[in-house]
Amino acid sequence: MINISIWNPKGGVGKTTIALNIAAALTCSGKSVIYADLDPQGTASMLAEDNHLPYEVRAEIPKTGASFLILDHPPGYGELPDSPLVVFPMRPSRPDMQAGLKAMRALQNSAQVITVFNDCDFRRAVDRATYNQARKTLGIEDIRVVRNRAVYRVAMNKGRTIFDEALNSAHAIKDARMEIKRILAKPKKKIKNTN
Repeated sequence: MINISIWNPKGGVGKTTIALNIAAALTCSGKSVIYADLDPQGTASMLAEDNHLPYEVRAEIPKTGASFLILDHPPGYGELPDSPLVVFPMRPSRPDMQAGLKAMRALQNSAQVITVFNDCDFRRAVDRATYNQARKTLGIEDIRVVRNRAVYRVAMNKGRTIFDEALNSAHAIKDARMEIKRILAKPKKKIKNTN
């Protein structure tokens, strides 16, 4: 089972939205996925009650049972992720960037980290400037971008992911799906299997 942690010690950066949709993207590509909702808020567990998610959601970490395990971590430094791959969502703001730099230091090269600028709108000069500053400050050339799109909120409000066929006609759905797929595309080094 390949473990992928979605982590940022700062709250409100879109960890659950990213995690739900990464799990759905993997499921749609034919992979078996279990989603571990480790956040005490239990947003993914609540959405799973609607029975629209294409994967199993658990409140604990299973030992086996799927090709991929998506771990939705709570905010904070209580427990650092020990997955070989950490998806690190952050919003395009100075506080997020500063918190991100501290969090990256805490990981200390223990994992491959994919940084995702979430809820980004490059029409805003501040988002463009923060993105460019983050690339320079964090030393990351390839920051993945998930744009500010209503379809993410629409999916969450319906207890679905953007990969749900019920949203096939939603505005910008193809672009949103490509953004999520790109998060895991071409990792810098191979992700090791934990089984």
